[in-house]
Amino acid sequence: MVNKLREQIDEHVKAKGIAPVSAEQFLVTLTSSCLFPFAAQPMIAEVLGLGPTGVREFMKRRRRELPAFLKRALQL
Repeated sequence: MVNKLREQIDEHVKAKGIAPVSAEQFLVTLTSSCLFPFAAQPMIAEVLGLGPTGVREFMKRRRRELPAFLKRALQL
């Protein structure tokens, strides 16, 4: 899987579509960005002052905003 991801990243880098990044770093960043909010939900709720409804809304927004954030991070 990592080799295929590496090939895809290299292809996009060569086409000047994204900034260079190692496949391993991208995979860990993507995975942690998806898992951390769930694992740290009580801490996030406390720090952001969110109740149960607020946490659900935050997580819904995160599902929409995370792909765009990662895409912007890779752009040249």
